[in-house]
Amino acid sequence: MVEFGVSVLPQARGRGYGARLFDHAVMHARNRGTETLFIHALSENTAMLKIARNAGAKVVRDGSESEAWLKLPPDTLGSQVEEMVETYAAEVNHRLKRHALQLEHWFDAVNEVRARFAKGLVVASE
Repeated sequence: MVEFGVSVLPQARGRGYGARLFDHAVMHARNRGTETLFIHALSENTAMLKIARNAGAKVVRDGSESEAWLKLPPDTLGSQVEEMVETYAAEVNHRLKRHALQLEHWFDAVNEVRARFAKGLVVASE
């Protein structure tokens, strides 16, 4: 059994990030032989409890707190490949964004040099 917990920043809520993180955690746990995923949340955390219910978890409320248990199916070749492909795609996405940011910084530096040249502020030591 593993426990799942996640927090999404207020400005990022309502975009499905919590559900996507949950789905990834379920796949990861399943592919490592985990049979049950456990969630402990405040009963007022309706977003987390809705994600758990939508996945088929059994949710039990006890006053201000709730617990959910989700039975995970055994891993398959398909689930292993799916996780591998999703991980690779996420890594490629991250690298592309990182390189785009580096390129943006490089263009900013080039534009700064161009602006200095235009103003005649470039010194030979620069």
